[in-house]
Amino acid sequence: MKKLKIMVVDDDETSVEMICAILSKYGTCDKYYEGLKAVNAFERSLEENKPYDLVTLDLAMPEMNGIEVLAGMRDLELDYGVDLLDQSNIIMITILNEPIAYNAAQAAECTDYIVKPLNKERLLNRLRILGIIEED
Repeated sequence: MKKLKIMVVDDDETSVEMICAILSKYGTCDKYYEGLKAVNAFERSLEENKPYDLVTLDLAMPEMNGIEVLAGMRDLELDYGVDLLDQSNIIMITILNEPIAYNAAQAAECTDYIVKPLNKERLLNRLRILGIIEED
């Protein structure tokens, strides 16, 4: 199984640690607590031709919210000529269970949208359905 390059972005340290604990079996997790730092790291990964396979992204963050981060990442992929099929899988993981938030995330081209509370099986099942990870 290929080891994934994973970015976890959330202003809540507990959420970051929990998601990384779940995903660490599948690859290396880079942790970011601020949107702008995550976007900058995402751009560096494209510059180095080592893009992220998976990004989990909180929606409600200070300074730069998850939709802005997502849009910034998708814009960078366009700027770097990333083919649609090669784009990073970017999954919103948020407490916001509202149609307006979901629609905004979809418009910004998120891969999936998961409402907290998050548990291991639910996250892994979604990743399997999306073909990001294989059955254990």
